[in-house]
Amino acid sequence: MFRSLILAAVLLASAPLVANAGEITLLPSIKLQIGDRDNYGNYWDGGGWRDRDYWRRHYE
Repeated sequence: MFRSLILAAVLLASAPLVANAGEITLLPSIKLQIGDRDNYGNYWDGGGWRDRDYWRRHYE
């Protein structure tokens, strides 16, 4: 019974980590999410800023 409760608590605690896998937190108030755009119209893909044509060729 005690193991089941611990397992349930661990699974519930890890759910937000799995749900936010598509974003990177730079500072507590600054987050980058996959698909975000900068002021120049470039998209963030998790590895760097990509132009619109690159984004369309690889992600749409």
